Amino acid sequence: MSMNPKLLTLNKKHFFALWLFLIIGIISFEEVLSQPIQNQPFDDRLGNDSTLFFKSSKMEARARFWVDSVMQGLSIEQRIAQLMMARTYSNRDDDFNNSIDQLITRFGIGGLCFFQGTAERQKELTKDWQDCSAVPLFIALDAENGPGMRLTGAFTYPDFMTMGALTNDSLIGVAGFRVGQMCTRLGVHINFSPVADVNNNPLNPVIHMRSFGEIPEKVAEKSTAFALGLQDAGVMATAKHFPGHGDTDSDSHFTIPVLNKSVQQLDSTELIPFRRLVQAGVGAVMVGHLTLPLLDTTRNLAATFSEPIVANLLQKNLGFGGLVITDGLDMKGATLNFGPGEPALRALMAGSDILLLPSDIPKAIETISKALTDSLISPELIDHHCRRVLMAKYLYIIESNKLIARYPDADAAGTAFDRALNRRILKESAILVTNRQDLLPLLRPDTIKMAVVSCGIEAINSFTDLMKAYAPVDVFTLPEKATAETLNLLAGQLSTYDLIVLQVATKMQGANKDYGVPQGTSALNEQLVTTGRRVIVALFGSPYGATRIAASELIAALIVSPDNSSTSQELVPQMIFGALPFKGILPVSLGSFKAAGSGITTVTVDRLQYVIPEELGMKPEILAGIDSIARQGIRAGAYPGCQIQFALDGKVFYRKAFGTPQYEVTTPVKITDVYDLASLTKIFATTLGVMKLTDQDEIDIHHKLSDYLPGLEHSNKAKIRIIDIMTHQAGLQPWIPFYRQTIAQPQQYYRDSLSITYSIKVADRLFLRLDYRDSIMNQIIQSPVNSDKSYKYSDLGFILLKEAVEKITDSSFDRWLDANFYAPLSLNTMGFKPWTKYPSGTIMPTEDDHEWRKQLVHGYVHDQAAAMMGGVSGHAGLFGNANDATIVMQMLLQKGSYGGQRFIKQTTIREFCKAPFADAGNHRGIGFDKPPLHPVKDGPVCGEASSKSFGHSGFTGTYVWADPGNMLVYTFLSNRVYPLAENKKLSQMNIRTRIHSVAYKAVRSAQKPNLTSYPRNVNPYVLLINNSKMGLLFNSWR
Repeated sequence: MSMNPKLLTLNKKHFFALWLFLIIGIISFEEVLSQPIQNQPFDDRLGNDSTLFFKSSKMEARARFWVDSVMQGLSIEQRIAQLMMARTYSNRDDDFNNSIDQLITRFGIGGLCFFQGTAERQKELTKDWQDCSAVPLFIALDAENGPGMRLTGAFTYPDFMTMGALTNDSLIGVAGFRVGQMCTRLGVHINFSPVADVNNNPLNPVIHMRSFGEIPEKVAEKSTAFALGLQDAGVMATAKHFPGHGDTDSDSHFTIPVLNKSVQQLDSTELIPFRRLVQAGVGAVMVGHLTLPLLDTTRNLAATFSEPIVANLLQKNLGFGGLVITDGLDMKGATLNFGPGEPALRALMAGSDILLLPSDIPKAIETISKALTDSLISPELIDHHCRRVLMAKYLYIIESNKLIARYPDADAAGTAFDRALNRRILKESAILVTNRQDLLPLLRPDTIKMAVVSCGIEAINSFTDLMKAYAPVDVFTLPEKATAETLNLLAGQLSTYDLIVLQVATKMQGANKDYGVPQGTSALNEQLVTTGRRVIVALFGSPYGATRIAASELIAALIVSPDNSSTSQELVPQMIFGALPFKGILPVSLGSFKAAGSGITTVTVDRLQYVIPEELGMKPEILAGIDSIARQGIRAGAYPGCQIQFALDGKVFYRKAFGTPQYEVTTPVKITDVYDLASLTKIFATTLGVMKLTDQDEIDIHHKLSDYLPGLEHSNKAKIRIIDIMTHQAGLQPWIPFYRQTIAQPQQYYRDSLSITYSIKVADRLFLRLDYRDSIMNQIIQSPVNSDKSYKYSDLGFILLKEAVEKITDSSFDRWLDANFYAPLSLNTMGFKPWTKYPSGTIMPTEDDHEWRKQLVHGYVHDQAAAMMGGVSGHAGLFGNANDATIVMQMLLQKGSYGGQRFIKQTTIREFCKAPFADAGNHRGIGFDKPPLHPVKDGPVCGEASSKSFGHSGFTGTYVWADPGNMLVYTFLSNRVYPLAENKKLSQMNIRTRIHSVAYKAVRSAQKPNLTSYPRNVNPYVLLINNSKMGLLFNSWR
């Protein structure tokens, strides 16, 4: 890049003088500090030039010395150029970049405002352009809620309208601070933020979601919090668009909006946020291109060019002494009534310091220079504004060493902290507008037949996924352009449902397009509610969109999330089911239906929450180790696919699926797919059943099983206690291969079609004789019992326990469990015989059985004994997904309570989850596995698990574990027996326990982030006092 030799010489000269002064001029410097600061004489209109509040008089003296030295080296044209800030990009070609070079080296412009591009390229260009500038450039970014507003791949926090729904403004301050940090690491000194406009006009086409809302006091509080956050990070905040662009119905980018309000009217609404920001010490104010005929009668004169508005109202009336910045001078609102170069001159004459984005900078400099020649303005006016800009540069660039530091690595893409804070903001901004009969949260979703209608969006999305995580729901889609026939058909399909949730995902459009509410949504809602259907409307996007939904007064519950991201659509279902509370308030009114500030707060119930690891302070790079181990197992052929889920303190922080159902297919495993749980049946079915019956005094585990199961009293099992069966020390055989007795004579036992005699379906087109179930029971009863009562794992006792439960409850095992556990827990998939309930594509296959069933076992239980008993047994037969398994374990970890219901008494869980025979060397709990009593290699659980923990594993490659000592729940489901059950790689590679260890490492290294505060005044060069008295102020010159 070329350099102007004259500017370079001047630059070296005054910088050399500065450093010489600082190094060897100690005595004279002290003399300077001992003298009162003398103001330069200006004409009466200018008054004092640019005194700032510094932390010390020494700092102020250094600033004045630097400004004086720079001013001496600048010609009048270069002083004018210091007021100019050019539009630039980091995604343009060399020709464009060379044109910026020329503006810097030939004219000496004062700053650049970046727009499109990337963070890394912007940093590179900023460094290059700073290097070739004689005077440090002010770098600005119009990054209202984050750099991602302008830069590809960069981070943004939610719109200010979303933050306007918060009741906790400290979150806004922290967001402002983080945006400020992102800016500083990009080399940005000024952010044109916050938007201080009061959006009290629903028809506003340009401010809308960029505003904090329509309540002036709330806008003042929130915009001030954001501005102070920015400035505490060392970035100048800019309140915009003075005196208020919120009550307009046109866009100043294309025309000149008119605001017909008097000073008194402005004072009661639009000026409230600006006054608060001025009092708090905002560094800059941007003046908007809108006309106010009652303040300045000049026809079609935008506020930017109005001395009564800039000089009198802003600087004199409000007492603002900071930098005055124009809105973009290349906007139609600025150029409609002026020729080239004239907008910059008129803005300068009105009182602006920084002339932002003139469409022709050389022409603007020429026009202002001519005005000097023609005595329209004085050189003192130019000097005054130039000194103000330079003083600000000293404060934000020189004293803070930002130019020399060359900006550390950018975190513009967002850090773990940003992701956590972003979710916190979205959690607390969702608004429950109406809640008839306290419908929400849904406490007993199992009693409701529920449907979700995705309006204008694909049915599979984060909202429907989370709805299904909490309850069985059917999903329908309302096409974006639905016909009357489509609406009628859909309404008919929904007529059998008790509750219908309309998911309304808008496109963030204006009033002229119904705020993006999908066509047909209003008509469908009206048709449903007027025919007596209970409807919940969950609107994502502009709150004004709710005014476009007919019959809103009949809606059972109206939810508004001002943010329409997938994250918000994942969070709202958690509020519907009570895992999270509703906290937000309406930032704007919904016509006459609901006033701004309205919002219903709800209570929570003890259901799982779904979070990201960053919310818990976990390091994603540690958890990436889980991904690595899971994929390693797939590559090694330990299993074709798996589901893994972890929850800490009831918060699911890891929930992923890996691989495919079979090695030969490419369809990925989904987190909602169903696995054969194998021996997890022992705890999720039989043990739960025995615990429940213990609570009801229907069973005593210290009694003999024969007391509850007639037929055992005359056998060798007559004296076996239930507790001994459940701790595997009853002396029973591990298992009996019943199926092998039938292989030699298949025609005697099987048919390929259903009949009364052959009615036990063991696989596809394979039916076993009904009476063979009795044969199985007789073989178990007659099987030998070992006199050695030490621990020896056995299936047989749990098969018998299932029979006892059915005898006691006078109900089938599967239906009783569903009624008492699976349905009230709102489990989507847990149950027996999945082939009767779910599409085969959602069920993971197990063994390709060449020995007995002669087919791939798919949808039917893998365990042979359970299959021969009709798929329902006490030792195997249960199916489910990782989420359902986690819910059951979480219920046990919560001492028997879940979703506001009690399933098992605390005392019962405490008894069953301890090792009652540890003194005899048996580590097992009652039904549950436990950590070994002494450390062993390749044990059932990783070494980090506490002695209080409990769980179980399953033959098909499944595993669950809960740790009350760390409040951690772990679920691993796989079909490692595909295609051969002899595959032992899963256990040989210790996949499950290694993954468990990684999770413990992540938990123990976690540092939960503080999302509501940050270190105040971290910028050591700027005096920011967060009250209404003082702040970063420039003395007014009017």
